[in-house]
Amino acid sequence: KHSRVVTVMIKIAPSILSADFNKLGAEIEDIKAGDMIENLSVQPDIIIEKCVFGKADSHLRLQSRGNVKVRDCVIGLPILLSCDMNYFFEASPINDLTIENCEFVGNRGVVNILSECYPNKIMPYCHSNIKILNCSFDAKIPVVAEAAKGIIFKGNKGTDMILKLTDCFNVETDENVNIIFR
Repeated sequence: KHSRVVTVMIKIAPSILSADFNKLGAEIEDIKAGDMIENLSVQPDIIIEKCVFGKADSHLRLQSRGNVKVRDCVIGLPILLSCDMNYFFEASPINDLTIENCEFVGNRGVVNILSECYPNKIMPYCHSNIKILNCSFDAKIPVVAEAAKGIIFKGNKGTDMILKLTDCFNVETDENVNIIFR
């Protein structure tokens, strides 16, 4: 008689190592086959300082769950925050973004905060903790946002500025800024 030894390799994904194993059952009960599970083991901090982003037929996309800082820049194209976890799975939500002392030039120098996710009980918003401070804007509508929590828009300069917000929570602005909630 021959005996056979079978070795089974178990691979633990790095993103599960940070899970609370006491609550793991509750955390994964809503996960179904085909759902996207984001790898959270690598989410870099990003610092962009003293850069010029001129006019281009494009945008500056920021996506990291790490701390993101944009300071002392001249920006002539849209800053885009996207959070796609429905179709292409290519964009993480922003959890901590500070844009400060930047000059947004022309009508394209704006901040677009898009969710590209459908808000639900588990994820009622996509992006959070977004601070836009002491910047100047040429565009009358410097910020369009959806499904975001914790937007602070203070100390900014522009003419008759209007923020267009959909499903946004905990928003703070100066008194001279108009907000359209949709």
